[in-house]
Amino acid sequence: MKSTTLIESGDSKLVVRGYDLGQKISSNLVRVFTLEELEYWEKHLAEIPAGLARFANRLPENIREQKAVEAITGFKIGETDLFIQLAEAEAFAKKYFGLNVMLAGIFELPETVPWESVLPVFVPVGTDNRNVCELLKKLGLNPLEEVDVMKCANSEASDKHQLFLINNSERPDKDTMGLSPNRLRKTKKPFLNLRGYGLAMAFYHKTTEWYLDPKTITWFPKDRLPDGRVACGDWYLGYCRARFSWSDPGYERGSRGARLAIQVPLKAKV
Repeated sequence: MKSTTLIESGDSKLVVRGYDLGQKISSNLVRVFTLEELEYWEKHLAEIPAGLARFANRLPENIREQKAVEAITGFKIGETDLFIQLAEAEAFAKKYFGLNVMLAGIFELPETVPWESVLPVFVPVGTDNRNVCELLKKLGLNPLEEVDVMKCANSEASDKHQLFLINNSERPDKDTMGLSPNRLRKTKKPFLNLRGYGLAMAFYHKTTEWYLDPKTITWFPKDRLPDGRVACGDWYLGYCRARFSWSDPGYERGSRGARLAIQVPLKAKV
């Protein structure tokens, strides 16, 4: 049976109690909201009910029904930090690419994602591997290229904006650890590429002041040199710099894995 909201109950006393609690909640927003979060919610009023449902420690619909959905598809995006992260990504794009974008307005966001914390990777139109390395230099992450990153497959820019969603994690996905690039490709899953990883490293560092892969390495299974070697990336902790290196496609090691990347489609033009 679906839970009844205060307004649906028809009980005026309960509604008054709800408004009273709402005033107490609103008076505390200034204690917890950042400027970015304030600006995000001002622009996304329609998402407030889902946010309040999360605050209430329940889901928009019956808890039992939602848990069954999560067991199959993951988390509804209103129950994750995706919208807050998108606001951060928009601020990042404005500062470093000079773009004023509302990502939820131009991309068709999925209803569910596999993770409770999501890292959005926005790839502006015209951004290639070289542009990403230049950005990393600008941020002081001083990328080391064992081979010119423009020599591998998938190095060229797209003619459209792209948005990928990955797990907001320092390490690659747990179920990929120890698998070679060849075995990862056989799974047919979409994994983050070098360009996306470089942007993820930059964004992750700006929002956390830390780094992706200080103790692990992320494979880019489809980003390969003409000789067959496969690209990978990490934070070269001993030298304090991002690193893009290359290894044999059959190489397996427990500290190496990949990152599932959900590509979000652009909205159709009306």
